[in-house]
Amino acid sequence: MSDPIITVIIPTFNAATTIVRAIRSVQKQTFSSWEIIIINDCSSDSTYDCVSKEVEKDSRITCINLNKNLGQSNGRNIGIKLALGEWIAILDADDAFTNNRLEVLYKLAIETNSDMVADNIAYFDEFAGEIVANAMKDNDSIQEWTLEKHLKNDRLDKPFKWGLLQPLIKKSFLNSSSIHYRTQFRMAEDSLFYLELLTVGAKAFITSMPMYIYTTSIGKKSGKNSGHSTSVYKVEDHLEIFSFFENKYLNKISPTIKKLLDSCRKDAITSDQAIRVRSSLFTAMKLLIINPYIFKYQYISIIKYCKRKLGIY
Repeated sequence: MSDPIITVIIPTFNAATTIVRAIRSVQKQTFSSWEIIIINDCSSDSTYDCVSKEVEKDSRITCINLNKNLGQSNGRNIGIKLALGEWIAILDADDAFTNNRLEVLYKLAIETNSDMVADNIAYFDEFAGEIVANAMKDNDSIQEWTLEKHLKNDRLDKPFKWGLLQPLIKKSFLNSSSIHYRTQFRMAEDSLFYLELLTVGAKAFITSMPMYIYTTSIGKKSGKNSGHSTSVYKVEDHLEIFSFFENKYLNKISPTIKKLLDSCRKDAITSDQAIRVRSSLFTAMKLLIINPYIFKYQYISIIKYCKRKLGIY
């Protein structure tokens, strides 16, 4: 049997309720030359049992069980090293592909002679059981993915951040560039990975077709928490990413990119402050409903502060 063209890597941790859905979405692909490598990151639930049953039924699936929890970036790097495919696709254990995703992306990669191609994202509400929105407009367009565009579109003030893209990547480019997921970061590591690839010359394109089905932490229709994401955003994590990138590629980035990085830093700080103010306002309003008399004397200053910060008056 010849090696597969695409290797789909699924890092998983305590994903017993979603991992089979992810696997099925690959098995249903219209593109047939693939393999799946599942990195079981020392799960404590029944993930191993669920995956073992799938491995027994389908020889194209391999599972690597880690004895210690190493984090998602380590899992992805391990999968990339073991991959037999010419191309790498990452699939989170609580997400899925549309049936034509690998076929469309592979065709796009060949036609554009790219090192990396990505698609639009469809937001999936787990409790509503349906796709409720797309991250970007589905206008049947293809655009070039450049370093400058990435920095302009991976900002906290954007409704969709390009760091959430899940591209198909040529393995030979990863090998020749020696770029890998930076394991010292557990937040925004995807965005850093793409920044590095684009900086060292990756040719990349994005199609507006929504083919990656992303399970949102809070359902946009149901309003319920999926419980799959345990990440807690910290502005410091984003700032560390920018500092690492700038220090490593100081001699490769242009003044324009340097200016964009500075702008991204300011945006991260400003957006974080706005989030904190909104959170304070929300807390104050809850207290007003619960006990308006105590609120009147103890929390009126919070309301004034929040309104001032939000520009209400």
